[in-house]
Amino acid sequence: MGFGIKKLRILIYLLAIPVFILLAVASLLYIITESKIANTTDFTALGAISNTITALIGFLLLAVTFFYLLVTRDMVYEMKKQTALAGEPVVSIKAVPSPDSHNILNLNLTNTGGSAAYDVSVEFDPDIPYEDGITLNQLNMFHRLALLDKGESIELFLDSAPEYFKSNKPKRTKATLEYYTTPMYQREPNPEPRTRIIEIDFEERKKQMQIRNMTMDDLVKEIEELKQGLLLIARDIENDKRNRND
Repeated sequence: MGFGIKKLRILIYLLAIPVFILLAVASLLYIITESKIANTTDFTALGAISNTITALIGFLLLAVTFFYLLVTRDMVYEMKKQTALAGEPVVSIKAVPSPDSHNILNLNLTNTGGSAAYDVSVEFDPDIPYEDGITLNQLNMFHRLALLDKGESIELFLDSAPEYFKSNKPKRTKATLEYYTTPMYQREPNPEPRTRIIEIDFEERKKQMQIRNMTMDDLVKEIEELKQGLLLIARDIENDKRNRND
């Protein structure tokens, strides 16, 4: 869209200069033909020139209007294209530490686009061992995830970060994501899916320091621990009183 505006400005500047010159010449000729000298001098040739210049000005104005319509059409098309793209789903996947503990390595599958993504699939190359002899490519959620809603994020526990970094598992992989913008029953036959290829570096956050955010659950746990501690103190005080009385 920015290129279309720039092109329109250049076109207007290029055509404005000759149009202004022709207007000035036509105005001068008009003044001469309408002056008192016109009563004693034959200005038929000048009148013809004036008419010709006026016709050229009209043609140039018509050309400017025509090119303006063409550029405006391109701008409208680009705006519609950008609006359509903004409304489409955008699915991504990345390896990140758990928000609760930086020693936990998770995979986050997220839709940051403007609408839901359907029939999402992910293929890792090279494949990543998971657990019980299976790999990430064998997980059902990466074969076909029926719906990943707008703004939805799915977190998958991958491994303990220190253990993964020490292992022989691949430290880099390429994830190929495919998904559709409409449900299966609304699609045309043999539709082309949206495809994204994302490189994942599992060591990208290695040795990264992290401060854990406290939640209401943490507050409840701390209150319970404080309560248990107070009960233990009260019990010890009661036992001391009994020992003294004895």
